[in-house]
Amino acid sequence: MKEGIYPRSYEGDESYAFISYAHKDSATVWPIIDHMDKDGYRIWYDDGIRPGTEWDDNVAEHIQKADYFVAFISEDYIKSDNCRDELNYARDLNKARVLIYIEKVELPGGLAMRLRRLQSVRKYKFESDEEFYEKLYQAENITICKRQQETIPAEIKELYEQIKSLDLMEYKYNTYIDIDKLLLDFSKELYSVGVCEINTEIKYKFRYLQMMCTDFKEAFVDRSGYVSFFVKDLSLVELQKRYETYLMYVSKYQIRIATFTLSVDRIREYENYFREIDLNEEQIKHILADLIEMGDYAKRIDKVKKTTEKLECFNISKNRRNQLIVKAAMLLYNDFLRKTDMVIDGLIEENGKEKAYEILLNDPELLRIY
Repeated sequence: MKEGIYPRSYEGDESYAFISYAHKDSATVWPIIDHMDKDGYRIWYDDGIRPGTEWDDNVAEHIQKADYFVAFISEDYIKSDNCRDELNYARDLNKARVLIYIEKVELPGGLAMRLRRLQSVRKYKFESDEEFYEKLYQAENITICKRQQETIPAEIKELYEQIKSLDLMEYKYNTYIDIDKLLLDFSKELYSVGVCEINTEIKYKFRYLQMMCTDFKEAFVDRSGYVSFFVKDLSLVELQKRYETYLMYVSKYQIRIATFTLSVDRIREYENYFREIDLNEEQIKHILADLIEMGDYAKRIDKVKKTTEKLECFNISKNRRNQLIVKAAMLLYNDFLRKTDMVIDGLIEENGKEKAYEILLNDPELLRIY
């Protein structure tokens, strides 16, 4: 569980600002975008990625749809390939942009030349938050992302009261979270897909998730997209089928809520593929346990196959390849780690195929490059 503030990512058809930041800066960035959200600005950041979707595709889609792009510049941001990809993509799409410098940064020459042309706010220079936000909200065109005062329909208010009475949420890490707003947003989301009351079936789904998930109450705040997805789109029978399937591979009575993003069909796809590449049943069980633990971070089957095929470049036997898969599955098949090919190519170039294989087998953590 990360400490800090978890603002709600906007989902809808109105104008919003895409938030680009380095994950290492979360403790600094989240309070700022939470403040923006409370001040009425629609924002989207990567917490809003829906369960079961591809990370790169989802980020690209939200940059395309955004009417504004806010980048939080820091040393870690500049070092991150993902962040720079987002910044360059926003530039290619000619998005309205503002840069928020959260610390003093020495920019490389070419990047400094490009960024100097963009409007920016140097937060670290302001003596007070009030002055900073006043300056930020003067950025050209940023108000396009600001919400208008809305009237809440009586039906949504009633749904909100029903959800609130269930006492589903708590947040013990900070005092910034606006629980009422999150509950209201959740009520709107359910109402938009035809849920007009919290009936017995929905209550059962809530209670089932509470019982089976170690992080349900925190996740309702931190990752409420999961909760709404399961409540709206999955039946209680489907949730139970998924849970029973997980128990075949993991020896835990309670699991994380993100685990429920993996359907039974998807697990069977993994299982069948791993049999095709001659992994034995014990090895398959071990790998599937890792994939289940990853939940929504697990690569989909096409990417699993692509990553496995990449291992052929070591020119090793099938048994040695499978040995590496078993040991490094949590990293090889993690969709958030998108530089696997680069790491493997770099190791081979520097050490040769045989030694590169041994290095990676002994230290799979080398794959953990963002």
